[in-house]
Amino acid sequence: MKIISRLIFLFIIVFSGLFMAQKTTENTLLWKITGKNVKKPSYLFGTFHLLCNNQYNVKDNVKKAIDASDYFVMEINFSDPNELMEMQKMLVANKKITEGFSEDETRQFSENLNHFGYKIEDVENFSPIALYSMLTMKFANCAQNDLKMIDLELMQLALKQNKKVIGLETTKLQTAMFEKFLSKEELIKLVSDFDKGKKEFELMQNAYVKENLAEIKKLMDNPETMSEEQKKIMLTERNNIWLERMMEMIPQNSSFFAVGAAHLLGDDGMIALLRGKGYTVEPVFK
Repeated sequence: MKIISRLIFLFIIVFSGLFMAQKTTENTLLWKITGKNVKKPSYLFGTFHLLCNNQYNVKDNVKKAIDASDYFVMEINFSDPNELMEMQKMLVANKKITEGFSEDETRQFSENLNHFGYKIEDVENFSPIALYSMLTMKFANCAQNDLKMIDLELMQLALKQNKKVIGLETTKLQTAMFEKFLSKEELIKLVSDFDKGKKEFELMQNAYVKENLAEIKKLMDNPETMSEEQKKIMLTERNNIWLERMMEMIPQNSSFFAVGAAHLLGDDGMIALLRGKGYTVEPVFK
């Protein structure tokens, strides 16, 4: 069960490439939250959940922001053993991955899986979210043991500084939302063109590493990336839930919020939502 041993690595990379357009052209992933009777600044940082080791190093301005914060807040609290146990349960499904597929769909799905280095029998009992994560890892331009997740790297920095780690949502909630998002058609689409998927993933990685928000916008203007319903489920609904939690924390303590960069951007993104509530959200370059 090598896949289970990688469960932390697998779980949230499924959201790594889901960027949306944003109006600002500021090239930074780090934003400072002040104003509206805020006692100490909080920070908002956009992560990309899956990168190769040589692609990105945490910058000094991010380290300083974590050091200045009282709490480290991420999508799911990966320092919580209960959340990790819940992830183990989530990785294995109670039905076969191809249940509901036609004979032709199963045959084509199996053939396309070969491009990822998997046979149908290798993945038959995995949940859709686990399979999606496994396949996405194959798009990275490095060996799996050379991959890193920025969220976990930042969490480790925070733990070394004895910061309290908080999750914005639970594994159960994130899994439930993802199950709405990942249909049979989405799985078939994912495996249908390995070369195209790899190229798109690499373009997103490169844009992220450069912190080039304009390029991210250009890449994600393609309507094939996500439907409006998928955006609502995976981004808008979760952003509004997170906003309520963040507004409870920001006035009293300084928090460093680390979430997938997709959640920062657009009219329904965290930057716009916080500004809409009267907070000042400014880019941090140094």
